Amino acid sequence: MTLTPRPTRLACPRHRWFRAPLLEQVATGCSLVIALATIPLALGGQRYAAAAKAWAWTSLAPACPAVSSQAHLTLGAPLSDVFDFGGARFARAYGYARCGMITGDRVLGLHMDPVCQFNNPTALEITTARGRFFFTTGVRPATILLTQGQPRCVLGAKLDFDWLRE
Repeated sequence: MTLTPRPTRLACPRHRWFRAPLLEQVATGCSLVIALATIPLALGGQRYAAAAKAWAWTSLAPACPAVSSQAHLTLGAPLSDVFDFGGARFARAYGYARCGMITGDRVLGLHMDPVCQFNNPTALEITTARGRFFFTTGVRPATILLTQGQPRCVLGAKLDFDWLRE
């Protein structure tokens, strides 16, 4: 008579998951929850940073006066400083400019729009695929935001003492 060993409960394949101590199961579960929670936190941090940059670059000032090309020529302000940025051509008479990309969608922060700030341009000409746009600002700061090729000009810019260093 030969004796065959009886299978024990721990050797049974259907109870293999039960071998790990309870502490290891809890630690694995917590690690998984923490790993999944970091994804929305990281995306939320990026969205917050994009919205903060958009707030820092935009101003709730009155709109710049838009003028026709003939009225712009009668001003006599030479548009000598010309540069390209974000799919548009900017021309200004005087002063300095700083440009960047900000989010146009403050809810999700996914879409980026070009924005330019000027310290005292006097006259601005913006050329996009939608046409040529002329604005007069006088000796005041201005901000141009391009949304889908359409410029929006406001008489104001959040300029600090070292705004050109950034």
